[in-house]
Amino acid sequence: MADYDEWLNRFFEEHFHPEDAIRYVVEGNGYFDVRTPEDRWIRILGEPGDLLIIPAGIFHRFTGYIKAIRMFKGNPKWIAHNRKDPETERMEIRKKYLTEINKYTNQEVLTTIY
Repeated sequence: MADYDEWLNRFFEEHFHPEDAIRYVVEGNGYFDVRTPEDRWIRILGEPGDLLIIPAGIFHRFTGYIKAIRMFKGNPKWIAHNRKDPETERMEIRKKYLTEINKYTNQEVLTTIY
């Protein structure tokens, strides 16, 4: 692939997808950084055997090397909306994500997860 390095750099740029990003890590490891509504980073280590589901509309980035199986709910496509684009905050999928995540307080989220 001629533009391989450029393609890899796109993963580290902060972006979101209009659909859930579902990845099953087969080989290697790397970090998925996800952005909280308060604009803080949460770092998630992805290793072989991990299944990661990153909700549609959440800003995230990736660094490292993994071989992963990408799963899609419908037609396979990879659409990324870069945070640098001012339009991203006005997109419906972003608004939907923020509405859903803001329904919970931190304590409620922890109770739901654990």
